[in-house]
Amino acid sequence: MTPSPYQQAIYDWIEQGSGNALVDAVAVAGKTTVLIEGAKRIKTSNACFVAFNKIIAEEIATRLQVIGSPMQASTIHSLGKRCLGKVRIESNKYLKLSRRYLGGIPDVEIVLKDTPEAAAVKYLRTLVNFAQLTMTEPTEEHLLHLVLHYALDDLMRVIARNPLLWETIWSGVSVVMEMGIEQYQRERIIDFNDMVCLPTVLGTSKPQFHFLLVDEAQDLNRAQLELVLACTSPQGRLLFCGDSRQSLYSFVAADTESINTIIKRTQAQVLPLSICYRCPTLPIQLAQQIYPQIQPSPTAERGTVEIISQAEFLRQVQPTDGGCAVIGRCTAPLISLCLKLLRAGANGRKSGAAILARASWICSNALKSRSIFTSRRSWNCLKSTGTRNWKYWETSLITRWRWMRFSTKWRRLWRSISPIAMRRSGRNHTPASKDSSPTSRVFSAMRMRSNVFSSPPSTKPKV
Repeated sequence: MTPSPYQQAIYDWIEQGSGNALVDAVAVAGKTTVLIEGAKRIKTSNACFVAFNKIIAEEIATRLQVIGSPMQASTIHSLGKRCLGKVRIESNKYLKLSRRYLGGIPDVEIVLKDTPEAAAVKYLRTLVNFAQLTMTEPTEEHLLHLVLHYALDDLMRVIARNPLLWETIWSGVSVVMEMGIEQYQRERIIDFNDMVCLPTVLGTSKPQFHFLLVDEAQDLNRAQLELVLACTSPQGRLLFCGDSRQSLYSFVAADTESINTIIKRTQAQVLPLSICYRCPTLPIQLAQQIYPQIQPSPTAERGTVEIISQAEFLRQVQPTDGGCAVIGRCTAPLISLCLKLLRAGANGRKSGAAILARASWICSNALKSRSIFTSRRSWNCLKSTGTRNWKYWETSLITRWRWMRFSTKWRRLWRSISPIAMRRSGRNHTPASKDSSPTSRVFSAMRMRSNVFSSPPSTKPKV
């Protein structure tokens, strides 16, 4: 296979270049294949391919073995674990330490107020985790910036509603982190965050590689980046590969500016990898309106880009022997269209059970996000798809919503739709009409979200 000009530039840099580089790859640019091919051209045997997770690392190790490369393949966590020696892993280590810290607070009931202790423990552990992975100094100012930057909603609510609890949580971060270090030194117990944090914090000895290939660089957090840099020998070289437009892991403290941070920290030369090998030409041209750098493959088909009506969609999207895939950015609209296809008789009896299971998940999330999911008519359509256990699914769906009973707002909605909950509350229950199921009453209540979610209803909802 003849390499593209972008791929050839990367190979030339590996063989003849100096310093560090970052491959700025678009989606489906074949970056892993390029890195494997580049591994053939690395002259030193003291090299390591750093993969995103264990499964990918094992696959990369197999591919490196096939091409006869002496390069190692590892995850960043595995590198860090090597630096800590013989250890015992406890994934809930900091949950236990957070519980121990809060349990030792005098008059903890006054501090908690109406916040459950388990929730306060979770908030503290979350803040400790983010402080570790971002290597943030545990002062109130820095931790507050951390909460705002990563939109830690639970902690933002604590700050607004219970300043005393917030003060207890932020001041406990440094205490819990110190307890974690002491526990490692005394009992050799670590969790997964310790693997990437403690080698830098404690200054342990680290392997020194002459060449490091780092994949998915856009999802590195600061602790991981510091560990990678520390594992590079003074004359070593680094080749990062990533796409800043695919940075998705801020919920686990990934640096949203990781690509720019790497370029500044390592003075890396940027090597583009701009050809997408998956999409046809016309979809790529549409994507270029947002991202001009992306390019289609020279061998790509022309493809089509059309705007069609829903009626035309339902006519075209019919299962055939070869199958048909419909892809959407959001899931709820796909469920709505799938219900229409089922109603039209599109293989409903075969796919009904799977759709019901998926609809259960969607309905729960739609209610959590205060959005309208579907209508009673669609629900009746769902029941008529041939799935015999829809009543069992109703019960399962109601079970998923049991969390609603923990607040006054949700308790009101729960009691208006659930005969079981009404019996538990000691209220009389009038049997519903034949076609009014608990789930259909949920959908009716969801359509009345302006009453349910904004303010208490003026009258008791009818059952």
